[in-house]
Amino acid sequence: MREAMKVFHRSLFDSYHHLGFLVWTTICWWMCLLPIITAGPATAAMFTVFKQKRENKMVRPADFWQAFKDNWRTGIKLQLVYILITFPGVIYSITLIRSELFLPMLAGMVLIYLLFMWHLIYLYAFPVYIEQGQSSLKIVLLRSFKLVSENFGFTINMSLYIVAVTLVCSLFTIALTIWAGILTVMIQNSVLHLLHQYEPEKYSFSSEVSWSGTLRPWKT
Repeated sequence: MREAMKVFHRSLFDSYHHLGFLVWTTICWWMCLLPIITAGPATAAMFTVFKQKRENKMVRPADFWQAFKDNWRTGIKLQLVYILITFPGVIYSITLIRSELFLPMLAGMVLIYLLFMWHLIYLYAFPVYIEQGQSSLKIVLLRSFKLVSENFGFTINMSLYIVAVTLVCSLFTIALTIWAGILTVMIQNSVLHLLHQYEPEKYSFSSEVSWSGTLRPWKT
């Protein structure tokens, strides 16, 4: 719980510090999302430009569109895998739970749990793909599964923070202009925090922040 709180605090700090960046990247993401089938490449592009920003590179809207094109194939694959697992799984679990027999209902509950785990794994899939430069879906999903299974409590807590941020943004329409950006920062920081624990010499992450002097983030 404490680790998740620190990562969440760091994510709020990063989001505030780069508020202008969050606005235009989120707008680009919404534009790419209009045909729903492009959600995968759009999300991959978000994590790509946020990684570039973290590395102190000059990032422009043109870089977002380039990342969108570069990650098209893998982004579409990840999205298709999500659809092929989630939609049949949801329909089948509802069918089983509606049954009046004990065993089908039990199987439906187990399936719901597996779908829940699948969503946690998918939560890490895009940042793992971008941060580790892996194009193999099998490796990406296996590494995401490892992060979730070995850090289940942390992942659950971060998921609750993500849900809370989503609810707040849904209440204030203007907040939707930064919603995708904040979630990207939160998920990316979560993965970096976990990767740093496994390979500290390769991945750096610190949850320590200082708010002093941070008044006008759009100037930074």
